Amino acid sequence: MADFTTEKERQRQRFTTIVLTDVVPRGDSLPLFLPTETPDNQRSSLTRAAEFLTVCATSTICIIDNQGPSRPGYPGAEAWIRVLKDLRVEREHISLVPFDGQLLTTLTEAFSMVELAQKRSWKGLIVLAPEFHLVRCVLSIITAIIKLGADLQVFAQVGTRLPLYEADVEHSQTRRFKDRSDIPGLELESIEKYMTTGTPVPLVSYAEALAYLRQRDTR
Repeated sequence: MADFTTEKERQRQRFTTIVLTDVVPRGDSLPLFLPTETPDNQRSSLTRAAEFLTVCATSTICIIDNQGPSRPGYPGAEAWIRVLKDLRVEREHISLVPFDGQLLTTLTEAFSMVELAQKRSWKGLIVLAPEFHLVRCVLSIITAIIKLGADLQVFAQVGTRLPLYEADVEHSQTRRFKDRSDIPGLELESIEKYMTTGTPVPLVSYAEALAYLRQRDTR
């Protein structure tokens, strides 16, 4: 059972609350990044991304173009382009994020996204993912921003809600779960693990991530 009296646990709760309730600045049409998801969970991100485009909250949807050997459950850019087309998203609004590394993970793809943002001189980015994956996604992007020294403000948005008790779902490195209610526990364990042994670098701590968000909102 989590010890809610420790400083680290308080920081985790605070960071999680900020991420799940984050607000995108008004008037800004920022690029939207969709971290990779399995087919069972992808509709959360893709449906919400199409809605963002419809209301002009973004003009660019960024998805990973995995050219490396790793196959962690993500069906690939072409499959997502087809789904987005069915959602009336034109190809001109989709930007491919090149990835040719050996292992595709939430953290390694975050580095690829931030590197592309640097090349295009983007100053802001929205990360959109299912609520059970979003905290690790944002931690990963903040890690990449800090390690690469990028001048980039990142904002978080929750994808379309998926049924919590839908049976037999696949998530993260093709692991299968009884239903989605089991996924948050795995995500919390993964974050703790990758803060120590993450590749290419460990995830930043909750304290470092909170300091980044404070600077984002007060600069």
